[in-house]
Amino acid sequence: MSRNRKSMQPNDQLDDQNEESEVAGFKPGFFVPVHPVLMLVICYGLYLTFCSTLCPSSCLPSFLPLAPLASSLGTSYPLAMGILATTAAILHLGEAAYTFHLTTTTHQFRPLTVALWTVNVLLGGIFGLWVLVFPQAFRAIATVYCRVPASFCY
Repeated sequence: MSRNRKSMQPNDQLDDQNEESEVAGFKPGFFVPVHPVLMLVICYGLYLTFCSTLCPSSCLPSFLPLAPLASSLGTSYPLAMGILATTAAILHLGEAAYTFHLTTTTHQFRPLTVALWTVNVLLGGIFGLWVLVFPQAFRAIATVYCRVPASFCY
């Protein structure tokens, strides 16, 4: 046997498992919502997208910002807006389903926390999901991220 080889003993396997669980592990009540301003912009964009597809002439009042643009896009290019709205819906629903799976099986969060994460990602998309998918990146910037005004880290 060479000197560089490390013999794998049961204790070494336990240490490797503990390191992996510490890297990816969260407390059962861990929750970081999408920043409220970003959430507002995303929800408004989804509203414009869905309304321009479903009812471009009646659902979008002209006094709302970008509503005339969305209305004209919906009437001029209904197929393109339909594809865009369908894609957005599929992505947001898929991300929410993945979040539900991730929080229940991988992280084993409490039921209320699972519901919060699922709704957060349903509305915020990848901007809510990235914390769960890339926990090392979040931990690296958590001290700065949680100090941003109106940000919440639970």
